[in-house]
Amino acid sequence: STVEPADVFFQEKLIPFAEHEPLPIKIFRPKHQQETYPTFFYVPGTGFVANESVFTNAICSHITKHANCQVIAIYHRLAPENKFSSGYKDVYQILNSII
Repeated sequence: STVEPADVFFQEKLIPFAEHEPLPIKIFRPKHQQETYPTFFYVPGTGFVANESVFTNAICSHITKHANCQVIAIYHRLAPENKFSSGYKDVYQILNSII
């Protein structure tokens, strides 16, 4: 059976890079709006070689709802099209641009 995403607010944004195409992040927030939220950063556990969104949407939305926090899912370039460490570097650069 498939777990449905929780009913939370979300938005997608593109993070620009000088050396390659922009990369997406997805921000999940509780339905009740407030000024600031504790933030949990989530990097999909795909071994830097696969792109998936169904599980990420479900897990991030449920964390948001039950922990009453903001969750930011960080996406990155994938192997084998991109050499090893590209994905790690992308995540590091995105984190640095956010915090």
